[in-house]
Parts: sequence; C-alpha cells; structure tokens
Amino acid sequence: MIDRQVLEELATLSDGIDAVQATVSELLDGAPSVAVSPVPSGDLGARLLAALDDDQRARFEQWQTRERLHWDGADMAVVGLAGITGVLATWFDSPTDRAVRLALRRLGATRLMRAWERDAKRMAMDHMGPGFGGSAHRVRSSGHDIGRPLAALSQILNGQFVGYRWDDGVREQVTVDGFAVPDDLVGALQLWTKHLAADLVTTMSLPLPGWTMLNQLPDRDLRRFVHDVYRGTAPGEGLNLRSGVISPSLSSAVVEIIVHTHVHATALDRRGTAVLTADERRLRDELLLAAHAVTAAAAVGKTTTRAAVLPIKSMSIRHLNMPALARVGLLGVGLLIDHRRRRHTAAPSWSDLAHAD
Repeated sequence: MIDRQVLEELATLSDGIDAVQATVSELLDGAPSVAVSPVPSGDLGARLLAALDDDQRARFEQWQTRERLHWDGADMAVVGLAGITGVLATWFDSPTDRAVRLALRRLGATRLMRAWERDAKRMAMDHMGPGFGGSAHRVRSSGHDIGRPLAALSQILNGQFVGYRWDDGVREQVTVDGFAVPDDLVGALQLWTKHLAADLVTTMSLPLPGWTMLNQLPDRDLRRFVHDVYRGTAPGEGLNLRSGVISPSLSSAVVEIIVHTHVHATALDRRGTAVLTADERRLRDELLLAAHAVTAAAAVGKTTTRAAVLPIKSMSIRHLNMPALARVGLLGVGLLIDHRRRRHTAAPSWSDLAHAD
C-alpha cells in the first residue's frame, strides 16, 4: 500500500515548485504547463520512492528517461574547452587552410591522383575559350559544381560544353562540341568523380555547391562578387570547397569529439555502459549546440570585423565557419522539436498521486 501521509506532505512542499514551472512554461511556450515532479534528494527522496508501488515506480522511471538533465560543472568545463578550441581554430583559420592546401597538394602528386587526372582529361567541363578561361574558370562551368550533377553529367555524356556569358547585359548561351564521350552513364559518373577529385586537391580547389548557378544570374554585381570571392586575392586564398567546408570542418570535428567523449565517458562511469539514454542524448545535443554556437559566433565576429577593415569587403566572407553554422541550425531545430514533444509527456504531480484512488 502507498503511504498516503508521505505523499500528502510532499504534495504540500511541491506546490510552489509546480507553480513556478507552470509560469516558466507559459513564458517559453505560451501554453499551460503540465505538472513536473522531480524526486527530492536525501532521506525525503528515499521515503518517497519507497512509498510508490511497482507500477508507479515504473511510470516514474519512464518519465525520468524523458526529462532534461541539468548541466553540472564538468559539462560546463567541457563546453568551455570545446568553445575555446573552436575560437582558436577561427582565429587561425587561414594558417589551417594553408596546411590543408599543402596536404592536398601532396595527395595530388601521388600516382593514383595523377592517373585519375589523365583519365579525366579532354572533358567538356574544362572548356576555356573566350569568356570562360582564367584562374577562376571553374566557377563559370557547371561541370565543376558538385551541387549540379545533372548539368555536369549531361555535358559529359554529350561531349558538349554548355555555358553562359554576358555581353552588354544580355546573356548568351555558348555551346562547344568535340570533347571526349564516355560509353555510358556509369562511365560518365566515374570520369566526373575522378575529375572533381583531381581538381579538389589543386590550389584553386572547387567552387562551393551552387556557386556556378549564382554566376549565371542577371545581377552583374552578384556575378562579380561570386567570381572575386572564388578567385581570392591570390591563388587559393578565396572561398572554395576546401577553404569553406573542408578546413573549417576540422574544428567542428574536434568539438564533436570533445563533447561526445565526455558524454559517453560519463555514462560509462555512472551506469557501466557507454550507450546513451534519451536524456543523455539530449544533454549531448545541448552541449554540442553551445560549443558550436561559440565557434559560429567567433566566426561571424571575425567576418564582420574584417569586412569593416579590409579594402576588399567581399573577401571577409571566407572566414564564415559554414559547417559550424549548419550544425548550430540542425541542433537547434532538433532540440526545439524535442522540447515541444516533451511538454506533453511529464509525470503526474505528487498531488495527483496522493489523491489517486
């Protein structure tokens, strides 16, 4: 039997807590809160759990697995460490990209990459006629855009380059035939993959996904911006797939490793298993969101500052940490959805238990 007296005493003590939680919930969500009833610590908590029968204990434990874990000192320290790592990576993003560029250049000198480069020569995407040449020619060719595979494969299969250039504000479509044609779609896909890999490890790398499409829009200022940002102030110093995605992904990967290691190690120490429960996964995502947000904020701050002082304002955009910004967005949306779902899954209050039939 349930010790009704214990539950009634606890119900009286928890009324104030429930009222505060209801107020906070209304401020956050604009809707009334369901009752939330954490277990008190110490002797009172032990007496409470002893008063519950097996069914009620099972219900309560199920609810606990759905509730948010609060941060402790170790969690805050880990977020601080991961955040500092991200800030330092943002501060030294240019040296990091130069190191990655050197490593990729060495990869490009290997026998495998040179063989791939030879296999993928004389392809339509490499047309460099009038209006399509120069060091930034890849941003004018849809075949070099990993975000436009259909356009690229169509040119390869037909052996025909298709591009657009502008003359006095009028867009002109340019088609050039006579390029190598593969036997089938599989062959075209293989050649395209080899060509992109061989170009990725070069100094100019590849344009960002969708960048070539921006270069075909009727806005002349936008086209100039796309071209100048990709070309950079020196070869390889612009915004490309390496400097915009690969290099900054290293700092994001370090942040992920730090937080994941902490959360899994804590779970292993407390429960004897590194497999995370639902509440531990939410805690992990909260810590990741905070750490990536620090990194993203540092990147935005650096971008804004350099835009104010650099003579070429557009070049500041290369300091945006796009992987961190994307991760912040995905984690934020996921946690918001989870928060709204959990609003409707709280346990019954102690008052309800005390007066249950």
